[in-house]
Amino acid sequence: MRILYLTRSLNGGGTEKVIAPIFEVVRKLGHEIQLVVLSPKTADILPELTRYKIKPIILSPKDRNNFFHIKEFKKILRQYQPDIVWTALEQASFVAQFSCLFTGIKVVSFKHFNITYPENKLWEKAYKNLTKLWVCCDESSKEHMQKNVGISPDRLMVWNMFWTDQKPKKNWPSFENRPLQLGSLGRMDKTKNYEAVIKAIGILKEKYPDLSQRMHFTVRGEAKETERLKQMAKDLSLEKIVSLLPFTQETEKFFRSLDLYLQPSLNEAMGVAAHEAMALGIPAIVSDKGAMALDIVHLESGYILQAPTGEEIAKAIDFFLQNPQKLPVFGEKIQEFVLKKYRLEAFFEAGKAVVERSKKLLKMNIRS
Repeated sequence: MRILYLTRSLNGGGTEKVIAPIFEVVRKLGHEIQLVVLSPKTADILPELTRYKIKPIILSPKDRNNFFHIKEFKKILRQYQPDIVWTALEQASFVAQFSCLFTGIKVVSFKHFNITYPENKLWEKAYKNLTKLWVCCDESSKEHMQKNVGISPDRLMVWNMFWTDQKPKKNWPSFENRPLQLGSLGRMDKTKNYEAVIKAIGILKEKYPDLSQRMHFTVRGEAKETERLKQMAKDLSLEKIVSLLPFTQETEKFFRSLDLYLQPSLNEAMGVAAHEAMALGIPAIVSDKGAMALDIVHLESGYILQAPTGEEIAKAIDFFLQNPQKLPVFGEKIQEFVLKKYRLEAFFEAGKAVVERSKKLLKMNIRS
């Protein structure tokens, strides 16, 4: 089977981080898969793709409208002659759906969010049937697609977009005479809600004038909001407490440097980066969204925010500032849970099921 995998960008977010594992599953099952990208944008994930010998075809070096992308993708379809097209994210799904019209090529769309953004609601409901199979990255995304978009259960599958091998337990240094290291990995846009974190740190600084000796917060992953967030931190005199840095390829090294991970997203499904941190034994503060909130037991293996506001985030951080001894306890519990639930074998078997279902769609093509 020849698969074209169309996605929106090569940013370093969760959607892009799972490209290589998906390709590994498909290749191990003996199939051919080629990556096509609408535009590279930050291209943060490119070095990792290169390590896995994934060479993307870029439709445009910069953002273009969908009509341009459809025209260019049709050229790729004629050149590559795929059996089926897999897509990730709404824009790529739209381009694939209309490019494959009247070609007989079926489209399989990966749903990486448990919401539909307002600007995409009309498209998702109107053209949902142009995608023959929807692959959801977690159970919350499946529930959303069934209840809110109206996709029948027989056209929905779940492939949890995270897996991990066994990891050693974290070696916790003493908490005495050092600041707690808090961090997050992800693009700095409004969805990730880092503005609320900076606001929370500002609240804590009023309570603790020596906050710089108590904690430090680092984000790795620049985007369009970076400069505004830096200015916000400066306005609140938090330059010594908040570091907003470029994306790093050494993600595991970054996670291991932390005592506490923050993922207060306004919307999130799988929360890949948070799960990567938790697999290493780093407890997390997360919003009540998607798989993150389902996997954490509040105040036993992590902290689930009642609301992703500055006030609630400040309350959560303060809990750990006052109770740092809870961090190793929570970390050990969440690591044990994540390593058991997201075994590599489970990821592979779920992917194999999606491949087998895709092959059945090809047989439907032949019969028709």
